[in-house]
Amino acid sequence: MMSFKSTSVKAKSTNALTITGDLTLCGVTKSITFDVQLLGVMELGDGKAKAGFQGGFTVSRRYFSIGVHSNVNNMLGDDVSVKVHLEGDRVAN
Repeated sequence: MMSFKSTSVKAKSTNALTITGDLTLCGVTKSITFDVQLLGVMELGDGKAKAGFQGGFTVSRRYFSIGVHSNVNNMLGDDVSVKVHLEGDRVAN
């Protein structure tokens, strides 16, 4: 099982965000940081809008203790690639 909970979202540029948070894989939680790019914004009226973002990151499965105590170590690569697609609502200031 995998889960992610953001702890910080900061503007990197007008079209990108840097997201930091806690990624949990197989019961092991580590802090990670990755960037997402703005795909577009849809205005919904009444001051409401939705924005779409996409990005990704790569982590080592060993960093999360996945398969470190089994014979699969010699058969699996270390890197796990994760693609992220986000949709967000505009928040009134």
